[in-house]
Amino acid sequence: MTNLAMDDRYFPLATAKGGAYLDPSKNVRQFNQTTHQKAVEYPPVDLGLKSEAKISWTSDGRDFPTEVQQLVNKIRGFENLQPNWDSYGAMPHDFRSQKTSLELIFYANRRCSFPSIVPLQNGGIGLRWASEGRELEVDVRPDGLCDILFVDDAQAIENETEEPVDVIESKKWLDEFWRAG
Repeated sequence: MTNLAMDDRYFPLATAKGGAYLDPSKNVRQFNQTTHQKAVEYPPVDLGLKSEAKISWTSDGRDFPTEVQQLVNKIRGFENLQPNWDSYGAMPHDFRSQKTSLELIFYANRRCSFPSIVPLQNGGIGLRWASEGRELEVDVRPDGLCDILFVDDAQAIENETEEPVDVIESKKWLDEFWRAG
């Protein structure tokens, strides 16, 4: 099983025979195949983002998950957005929202599906999940705090945060969203 993690320590696990790196095309790749031997610390993989976000990755021999690579590439594309990119006065992408967004994406990966992502007018990143009449929108602001909206059409429920919440509280909303299904 491929294991993705992102935390403040950035200590990936890999064997002495393998590891991960960012190739010239900015895709995460592994060299040699990791095996089920004693794990050793291996330098983290820098994702090539302005936030200098790094990822820990332990491979079971499979390639780095395509879905994660696609989301990282999309976030990288947000870095090129200029002021007024939407012709309605949008701010350029603020890289400070990247770490929180990636942390929530990796957290969700262990519990559910990957979100769709969109750039936000305030420079942040919008994460969107939808499943069987339920929707969860997490808007990661440039300061790393999140505004959240949960909708369940079948239950006629619409809840949202009154004030921005931190990543820990955002993870609770993700857990509740997937428990509701």
